[in-house]
Parts: sequence; structure tokens; C-alpha cells
Amino acid sequence: MELRHLRTFVRVAEELHFGRAAEQLHIAQSAISQHIRLLEADVGVRLLDRSRHRVSLTEAGRVFLPEAQRTLAQAAAATRAARAAGTGAIGQLEFGFVDNAVWSRLSTVLRTFHGRYPGVALRLHQTDRVALIAGLAEGSLDVALVPAPLPAALPAPAGAAPAIASEVLVAAPFLVALPRGHRLSDHARLSLAMLADEPFVLFPPQLQTRLGEIVLSACADAGFAPRIVQEARQVHTLLALVAAGFGITLVPEWVTAIQAADVVYRPVTTVMPHYELRICFHAERTNAAVEAFRQVAAACVQGQMDGED
Repeated sequence: MELRHLRTFVRVAEELHFGRAAEQLHIAQSAISQHIRLLEADVGVRLLDRSRHRVSLTEAGRVFLPEAQRTLAQAAAATRAARAAGTGAIGQLEFGFVDNAVWSRLSTVLRTFHGRYPGVALRLHQTDRVALIAGLAEGSLDVALVPAPLPAALPAPAGAAPAIASEVLVAAPFLVALPRGHRLSDHARLSLAMLADEPFVLFPPQLQTRLGEIVLSACADAGFAPRIVQEARQVHTLLALVAAGFGITLVPEWVTAIQAADVVYRPVTTVMPHYELRICFHAERTNAAVEAFRQVAAACVQGQMDGED
């Protein structure tokens, strides 16, 4: 059974005239007759009574008409949905991010994407870097915001690494976060060597955070191991510990967007890597919503969206 045969039947049933139906469908009247014959053969019953002067629906035709109309409407809806999904306008997007990379514009990206693509169900997943790359590789995630460098992807069954593509979304220098009134807050800038005798608050080493890796490595290059007096799993908690005077820490520049009373920030003069976030996705999978999300995220970084913080 073909949709074009259903369309022909519906138009003839509505007009009860082969000639007018042919004109509206822009096909020959002989094609109308052929479509009806083929449809009746598929259905197995006569749907129309036709004579030289009159066309009418049989009882089977009257029952069949509303079902045919619903089928055509559903087919049209399915086509619209598929086309919308193909452009990223509808669908589902599984988005992952690390729970300690407090990027100040992430809320802007999520709000703007939801506003522009309300038909896309955006599901959020907070986890660590290794789990994010594994999720992309196995398909449980569509796109992820991952601190660089990226951990190795899980090997594919054949032994080849899955094609995880990535691009730099944003990078930020580090700042020293100090309690307000700290003796070092009088300096406009600070070298890492000036922090050697200070107590630090950092992430627990078992979290294996990129932020923690950069801080420990940079301090080692500066000739000391930070004296860690408190640990916390969230940036917000680290800042609260700094504000309470437990110690100092190093954070990406965008963390200053967090409202943390009694915390002051100073630039670092020592050369150290920037904290870089990359937007990652599986290069061999097709999901138009991923491309839409990448475009929104990039535009938000560049300050081109109305929803910017």
C-alpha cells in the first residue's frame, strides 16, 4: 500500500469526482483510476462505486476514509519530525561535564540552547573526565565539556580507539584566591614562589582533577610541594574554606564570577598552563543537535548571544 494511492483515494472521496481530483493532484485521470484499482487490490474490497455520471463511497470506503486521512496526517507528522531532527531542532542530547570545572558561562550556554532549541530534550550528566570520554565512546553521551588534556578513550572491540573529536571552547589563566586581608593581598600580582609557605586548600588527589594536576605540577616546577591543610570536592567549597581563612588556592579566572564573600584574587606572574575546556563529541556519529550545541556554546564564549551573563 502506497501513500500516493491513499492521497488519491482521499481526494476522490472528498470530491466524489475523478476529474476534479485529477486536477487538484495534477495527474491524469487515468492515473487516478489506476491508483484506486491498486489500492482496492491491496485492501481486498471495493472502496468506491463509480459509474459514468456518479461516484460514491461503499460502506467499506466510508470506514476506510477516516483511517486513510489519519495515516496521511501521521506520515506528514513523521516527515516533519524527521526533518526537524535532521536540523537539530528536535531530539535528545546527552551532555556531560566535570562537576568541578565551574565555568561561569555554562549556565548561559544551557539557557540559550534551551531557548533556541526547545524541542531538544537536554539531559545533563556530572562526572569525571575519564567517565565523560568513556560515555562518548560507548554512545551514552552525545557531547561533553572536558578539561584538557583528554584522557585516553576506551579501546574499541577491534582494538582501535573510537574517534572522539574535540575543539577548544575556552581557556583561562590561573589566579590566586586569598582570604580578604591576607598579607599577600597587598601585592597586585603574585609568583608561585611567594606561595611556598602558605597553607593550601585543594581537591582530593583521588579525584584526579585536571585543575589539581596543574596546580601540583606548577608548584613542583616552582620548587615546592603545597602544604594541603583542607580538601574539598567542589570549587564552591574551596572558596568557602579560603574565605574562612583555612588557606589559599589557585583557580581559573572565570571562577571570579562566583559570588564568594571575603575572597580576593590576584594574577599569577609565574608561567603555568591555562585551564582549558574542550567540547568533545564522537566524530563518527550523526546527531544534528550536537552541531547546534557546539555553535551555541562557541557563540556564547564570543559574547554573541543575547543570553550572555
